[in-house]
Amino acid sequence: MIHLMDDSSITKKMGIGAVWMVFLRLCVRLLSIISLFIMARLLVPEDYGIVALAMSFYAILDVITTFNFDLPLIQNQHATKEDYNTAWSLNILMGLFIAIGLLIGSHPMAALFNEPQLTSIFPCLAVMAILQGFTNIGIVNFRKELKLKKEFHFEFSKKILSFIVTVTAGVLLKSYWALILGMITNSLAGLLLSFIMSDYRPSLSLKSWRSLLNFSKWMLFTNILGFTNNRLMMLIVGSSLNTKVLGNYSMMKEVADITTVELVLPIQKALFPGYSKLTNDRHQLAQVFLNSISMIAFFGVPIAVTLAILNEYFVIILLSDKWLSESWMLKIFCLSGAFSLVTGATFSIYYALAKPQIVTAILFIQGVIRVILFSYFITQNQILEALLSILATAIFGTLLSLVTSCRLLTLPILQLLWPLTRTVLAAICLTGCLLLLNAWFPLHDNFFINLLTMSVMAIIGLAIYSICHFSLWYFTYPLQTASSASQPTGAEAIIIQLVKPKLSALKLKLS
Repeated sequence: MIHLMDDSSITKKMGIGAVWMVFLRLCVRLLSIISLFIMARLLVPEDYGIVALAMSFYAILDVITTFNFDLPLIQNQHATKEDYNTAWSLNILMGLFIAIGLLIGSHPMAALFNEPQLTSIFPCLAVMAILQGFTNIGIVNFRKELKLKKEFHFEFSKKILSFIVTVTAGVLLKSYWALILGMITNSLAGLLLSFIMSDYRPSLSLKSWRSLLNFSKWMLFTNILGFTNNRLMMLIVGSSLNTKVLGNYSMMKEVADITTVELVLPIQKALFPGYSKLTNDRHQLAQVFLNSISMIAFFGVPIAVTLAILNEYFVIILLSDKWLSESWMLKIFCLSGAFSLVTGATFSIYYALAKPQIVTAILFIQGVIRVILFSYFITQNQILEALLSILATAIFGTLLSLVTSCRLLTLPILQLLWPLTRTVLAAICLTGCLLLLNAWFPLHDNFFINLLTMSVMAIIGLAIYSICHFSLWYFTYPLQTASSASQPTGAEAIIIQLVKPKLSALKLKLS
């Protein structure tokens, strides 16, 4: 049973939940970086290309069967046991559908891409799909009730187990099978842990399928469009170019996503259920939304820009010099990811207000433009221009989503744009600083010197970014207070409110 909470309690739980989710993502991403560091030295780009091809076909089946039934369960504060049981039963059916599709399509796909290895990979992915389908639906309540510490333990435990299996298999096998075994382990661990950590025991039922599909049908369209904006690009590259290029494309995108796009996912897990509990107070909802966007941009954008400018350092340190020639791809993916961070953060507000069709519309417009441009440039063998089209459509999607969310919340667009403008101006200062430092300190043959140099440059750049950001906020503080009866919002105000009590307590202890 879900208990009602007042606005301050909800906001506090959202903040604590966001911290847990960010901490989870940092831990998971750290394991991913360590795994990449090891596996990139054990495997070759062709190995990643084969797995990317297999996962692209898996993603096609997954995207046409994924209705995200967890979202209507979270959005509906009065969901019944029948709703949960129906969601679990439908997930099982979807998993079985994916498994059958993989088994049927294994030989045709192997012939189409001239990769015989796919015939042995697809049955393993079928097992993975079935395991995921049977995962206990009760774990949805970790997010719905904002008990995200339990979500942390669940997700991190899965990642630890899959990490151990992937690295061990990589050392022993030195082939793409290490990646496949790691993914299967992740799904198996998720199934077992879901029944261990949740007391809920689902049963087969389809009684509530109509009400669930009324919301989730839009999620199906959204997932298809999300696939179009991401996975379809890999299929276009794989069908037009060789697996080495696809492997480089896949690796650079994965590295960029680790430090940009995926940062917003854990925060969304806290924002969406919190927003859902504030839908009856649009003013409070608008303020929480404004602060959330400001914080995500404040922390996400400088990470993306730093990685984009120092791409060669990052690639040679993390992946080794055999990936260095294509490090320029990382720059574009990171800059694109910075805009996707903000866009993704706005989607939670649409889901909370039971308007998933807005997300579908935004992704449709963005996806059509992106596929047309990307396909054209790839067929002309213009890879740089193709990647720049991804960046251009990411910028367009961000602007479109921000304007739409402001209209939905009756939030003045300037009230949202000014905190983001401070982030953009500070990011420009960060870019100039890093470009200057990068010109002074070229790559070295020594791993530890490169690591030290990159770390120092990143620290200096981020310090400059923070100083610029807070300076812009400080000098416009009187203007903000004059135009608003409330305290000025934004990442800077939130950070000061969080840090000030800690500093006061520390000062008392020292005195």
